[in-house]
Amino acid sequence: MAEEHSTPPPAISRRGCLKAAGVAASAVAAMGGAAWYARALAPQRLEVTTHEIPVADLPLELDGLRLAHLTDLHASAIVPPEWIRTAVDRLNELEPDVACLTGDFVYGSSVWANGCAKELARLKAPAGLFAVLGNHDHWTGAAAIAEALAQSGIRVLRDESISLDVRRSRLQLMGVDDPGLSCLGDAALWDGLSQEWAEAVGFVQQTLAEVPAGVPTLLLVHNPDFMELLSGLAVDVALAGHTHGGQVVLPFAGPPVLPSCFGDKYAAGWVASPGGPVYVNRGVGLIEPALRWNCPPEAALITLQRGTAAAGTPRRTAAASGYNRGEGLSCDPYPAA
Repeated sequence: MAEEHSTPPPAISRRGCLKAAGVAASAVAAMGGAAWYARALAPQRLEVTTHEIPVADLPLELDGLRLAHLTDLHASAIVPPEWIRTAVDRLNELEPDVACLTGDFVYGSSVWANGCAKELARLKAPAGLFAVLGNHDHWTGAAAIAEALAQSGIRVLRDESISLDVRRSRLQLMGVDDPGLSCLGDAALWDGLSQEWAEAVGFVQQTLAEVPAGVPTLLLVHNPDFMELLSGLAVDVALAGHTHGGQVVLPFAGPPVLPSCFGDKYAAGWVASPGGPVYVNRGVGLIEPALRWNCPPEAALITLQRGTAAAGTPRRTAAASGYNRGEGLSCDPYPAA
C-alpha cells in the first residue's frame, strides 16, 4: 500500500503574522473608532433642514411663513445646554415667524427643565413660542416642566387651540398633550394608546369644525402615531418628534428600534398621514444608549407656501417603502420632492 503523505499547512512567516495582526488591530480600531464617533461626535453634528410645504388656499399674507421646529431636546447629563443653544442660534439665523416645540424637554428628571427653558427662550420668533409636552415630560413631572416653559415665555398647549394673529392674517394653532405612553414596535399596544387619545381626537375634531374657512391649521403633537386617528379630519400641517429617527440607522436595514406602533412609517421626515402632512423631526437630544449613527440631530425650518396640497404633499413611494436605503447620510426616507 502506498504511503500516505499529509500536506503540511503552509508556513506563516513572521511578516505574515505581523500583517494579520495589523489587519485585526485595524478592524478593532475601526470598530472602536465607530463607537467613539457614534457616542462622542455624531450626537453633536446638528443638521439644520429647510422645507417648503404647499398649503391649499393659504392667505397671501402667510405665503412664506416660517416655522422653527425643535423637538426632543432631552436636557440631561448626556445632553448639555450647549447643544440646545446651538440649535436655537442656528434657527435664529433663519428669522422664523413662529417657534414650535414638540415635547420631551428633559430626560431622567425635571431638574433640567429650567435650564432647557432658558435656552429655548432665546428663540426669536415675533409671533410667539409654542410648545406641547412629550412622554418623557409626563414621566418626569409634566406640571414642573410646563411651569418652567411658561416662566420663560413659552406658551404650553395641552389640548388647547389659539387663533394666532400673524402677518396681518390668522393661523389656527392646536397643541395635543401626550398621554405619557409609547409603542416600542408593538402594534398590540395601539388600542390602549388610541383610547388614551380619545379626548384629544375630540378636541381636534371640534376645533377644526369651528375654524372659519380660509384659516390654515397647524397641529403640534409629540408622537406622530396620533395622526392615524385623524382620518377625515385633515389638518393643513402637523409637526411632531418622538422617534429620534431611530438614533441609529443601519445601512439598507434602517433603525433597529423605533418607538412607534406603525413600524418605520413615522421614522423621520414628511409623512402623508391619514390626518394630513406631518413633519417628524429627528430631535436635538437623545436618550440611552446615547448613540447616533447615520441619523444626525436636527433643527428644522418649515416654510408655508400657497399651492395645491394634494399635489405637493410628499408621499411614500415603492422606492421609499423601506427605511433609508443608503442614499447619503440623511435618515429621512421620504425627502420632499
